[in-house]
Amino acid sequence: HPAIDLVAAQYFQPLTVSVAAAACRMMPFKFGRQFKETYGLDFRDYVVRFRIREACRLLRNPDAQIAEVGYAVGFSEPAYFTKTFKKLIGVPPSHVVGNQALAYEFMEEGKQESKTLSRKS
Repeated sequence: HPAIDLVAAQYFQPLTVSVAAAACRMMPFKFGRQFKETYGLDFRDYVVRFRIREACRLLRNPDAQIAEVGYAVGFSEPAYFTKTFKKLIGVPPSHVVGNQALAYEFMEEGKQESKTLSRKS
């Protein structure tokens, strides 16, 4: 799916439904509806989950700075990154910094979710 490839290649940049729809040569409303029907979640939610999974990968480094990781994966505000991370993962990013096992566990859960979503298409 072109939208999934777009997220993988450009997750760190602002991604909108309009940009993804254009990549799929669709109108935004139709794209949004079809993406949700196909993958079971909104395009924006998919992007956020992808970014958080990438953040887990970066946070394995014990020297990782939380704000820098947030910016690196496409969040423009560190507080929003931390809030979103905690909402999706269940712990703040500070609990994952340098914790190889915990970060890996969250990354694997995200990969399994992505495989499940990919099979739906």
